[in-house]
Amino acid sequence: MNTEKLPSITNKADFLANAELMVRESLEQYGQLADSMELHNNLLAAAQFRELENMEKQQLQWIDEQAAGLTLPEIAPWDFAWHCHDAPSEICLSDMDYLSNPARALSAALHNEHHAEELCRQVAELGLDPEVKIVANEMADLQLRQIKLLQQCLDRLPKEGHETIEDMDPPNIPE
Repeated sequence: MNTEKLPSITNKADFLANAELMVRESLEQYGQLADSMELHNNLLAAAQFRELENMEKQQLQWIDEQAAGLTLPEIAPWDFAWHCHDAPSEICLSDMDYLSNPARALSAALHNEHHAEELCRQVAELGLDPEVKIVANEMADLQLRQIKLLQQCLDRLPKEGHETIEDMDPPNIPE
């Protein structure tokens, strides 16, 4: 990740506000994708996104615990520099559709979590405030645990979890 894209973080409250926004965005995307997968009867992928949604909820709890007694600044979503596509070969959550198989879903989630971990590590490295360094490294460690869990899920995914899903009744779009 390019350090020019990093938000301005001068203290623990700034970091936690940015972390909360990042986690809430992931939580929302995972929930929407799970709903979509369930709606289209793609239950394997839906279950993966529900599990990811629960992990993000746990991270929000951790952020709330860290923020106890602090007043977090308000950050508009458009002020947070979060760009998924650094390379054309990367799969992002925004690339998911109702035909995504569990392997593709987990790969996108892995990419998302790697970005979050990298952001936290860079903030810790660049941070001047010792509290920011500590909490950013702790958050990065949480992300790393999620990455390991996701990789384990991907590694033990049955063969059918990697198969392309065909829509036998695709949407009809009038010309």
